[in-house]
Amino acid sequence: QEFPTAIHKNSIHGLSVTMSGNNDVYDSGSFNKTSLEAQARSTIASSIRVLTDAGSNDNGKDPTHKKFIFPAPCSGVDDAEDETTDHAEMAESTTTLLAARTLSKLGRSDLSWEFLRTLFAAQGEDGLMPRYVYFTDNDGLSGWKDYFLGPFPGPQLFIELSGENASQQKDQSSRIKMGSSSTIMAPPHHATSILETFYLSNQTKTDLYFLGECFAKLNRWHSFLHDHVSRNCTISSDVTGGNESLSFPCLPIQHPWETEIDLTSPIWRHALKNVTNSMKEIDWVPSFEIPSPVKQSFDYPGDDEYYTLLYLLYDQSQNNVSDGAQEKNRQKHRRRKIYSSNMLFSPQFAMLDVGFIAALSKSDRDMLQIAKILVDKNYVPPPTWEVMESLAVRSHRSQEMLHRLWDQRRGAFFNRVVLAKNRTDENYGNLTVSITLDVAVGYNFAAFWDQLSNKTMTENIASQLLHHTGNFSFLCDDFPLWSVGCDEVRKNESFAPFMLPLLNYRVSNGLKRNNEAGLGYFIQTSTVNLLCGLSNSQDSTLEECQEQVHFARAFNASTHLPLGSESTCDVSSTLTAAIALEIILPDKAFRYEPEPPISNSSVIFLIAVEMVVAFGIGISCLLLSLNLVRRISSDEEGNDAFIQSVREEEPLQVSDLYGENTLIDNEIRSPSASPFELSNSDAGGKFEVFAWTLSVLSRLNPWSMLGKRRSCLERE
Repeated sequence: QEFPTAIHKNSIHGLSVTMSGNNDVYDSGSFNKTSLEAQARSTIASSIRVLTDAGSNDNGKDPTHKKFIFPAPCSGVDDAEDETTDHAEMAESTTTLLAARTLSKLGRSDLSWEFLRTLFAAQGEDGLMPRYVYFTDNDGLSGWKDYFLGPFPGPQLFIELSGENASQQKDQSSRIKMGSSSTIMAPPHHATSILETFYLSNQTKTDLYFLGECFAKLNRWHSFLHDHVSRNCTISSDVTGGNESLSFPCLPIQHPWETEIDLTSPIWRHALKNVTNSMKEIDWVPSFEIPSPVKQSFDYPGDDEYYTLLYLLYDQSQNNVSDGAQEKNRQKHRRRKIYSSNMLFSPQFAMLDVGFIAALSKSDRDMLQIAKILVDKNYVPPPTWEVMESLAVRSHRSQEMLHRLWDQRRGAFFNRVVLAKNRTDENYGNLTVSITLDVAVGYNFAAFWDQLSNKTMTENIASQLLHHTGNFSFLCDDFPLWSVGCDEVRKNESFAPFMLPLLNYRVSNGLKRNNEAGLGYFIQTSTVNLLCGLSNSQDSTLEECQEQVHFARAFNASTHLPLGSESTCDVSSTLTAAIALEIILPDKAFRYEPEPPISNSSVIFLIAVEMVVAFGIGISCLLLSLNLVRRISSDEEGNDAFIQSVREEEPLQVSDLYGENTLIDNEIRSPSASPFELSNSDAGGKFEVFAWTLSVLSRLNPWSMLGKRRSCLERE
């Protein structure tokens, strides 16, 4: 497949790294080439990397060579401050999934499926999908030593290499080495993005093939989440206020990087309290410096808080290896699986996240729809009934997980902190919910991502988006949906809230999914005005969106200005550019055409066979009719050889078929007697009628006639 013309090339020890553009991606046909759309297309196109281990003269056309295509989180995430040092390339899950959906809408589903292939190439053997995927080569390993890439975690922070390429690290035929955040799960939006990528494509056979290919890997991912990570949580009596504890299914996350919540959110101050205290008790600090791009990022929470995140990674790794190996691992990293079928949670931190579980609930529902499409489209091999039943059970289970996070008294969804059992406890599969994080943060609205079954829930939550005052009010300014509630800001004036395009995208689409389309469109329009630097009024139009376009990851809630700097990847976000196109370019209807139970070629073949058989039967009937007509004509002239042979060979059974004297059972009848008139008993007569009829029919058989005639001709 030919890929877009390269507009920028870099080389990592012989690896071809291309940031590619394409006319289909750059072309902005609708909306009259507004500045917003044109710049969004340009940003996405320039972010696309094509990484291959082919030589400079191969151009990546040899199918034996590795090739990975993905969007970088921004245009400068992998730029080296020291040009003599090579840096790894990185793909981030949320950015890649949303960019794949957007490109399918733009008519480039071929690139969309390649993006998804790159993500799934890093899938672990146990099914885990990591949030970050890294690439470097076997010859130049300096890029593998990056602790950070821009504001994002780098490969050196994570211990294990995972995915399909992990087993090929020593394969000298491939120069690409792939690593991942094997201890950090990605938010499970994969099935939803893949289903919608298919809906927005032309739904060709190629698109169906990729959908089926992704389904098998998605099933492994969801099996991992439901069978390995999910547990039974128990709400203790001191939380419920009663004497009985309540048990329900739950799926805890083990690190803040597994969520989409910004790191400066007040929710982490409560959720990570135990981790911070433990870190300070042992006076733990990282062995490396935090670089300036990380500290300048819009959601850098401060040194102590960020050290807590790094210590949590360290603590998780220590809790998942033997005690004897811990001291050795302090000196040297070694491969290990943090998530496994016998996973033990870190006693420091585990949390039930509304956004993560809502994403899983929606994806479980979409997995069922993908399976139905594959069956209706006659995909081979189709999902089995056992798989379909398993998907239905998972969907019901994840919906129950989400509804358990609803707080009826406060009328909102809340995250909850979970306490894991000790390592020596044999019943580590059961967890105890200890604290409801009663904090008014914008990501509580992520529950909208799935369709809520309770209308009261929808109305209560939606009303909070329109209130200016109150414990859970979020319309604090002309622009809705601040990162924290209005009252939280008033209580702490030093806190600077911000607005997040990703959060706006999730909540606005969820509102439309829950029959609150008007409010959803209001948030989408507000997001466009924010990107364009316009006031949030009815007078603002896309035509006014000219040069002041900022694809920032966050905006100051008070000044409405983008946060961060060019060097931190905060104001040139590929994710935000994809969100802009998702908002201003409408989706086509989500539907598909089922195929017949059998394929078109099979139908044509069966019709052809039926026509041949029918033609043969027709010819046989025609020949038989012509033969009978000829027989009648010949017999009238006394020239029927068949009748003559019958008279010669069986004179006692049938001497004359045309009314002459007939001898049956040695009784002579009158010439006028009918052959059907019987003497003796009726029973014997009935038998003779049957025998006579059978004899006549057998001799009228065309094949018998041909045999008799052959005998006559031989005698003659």
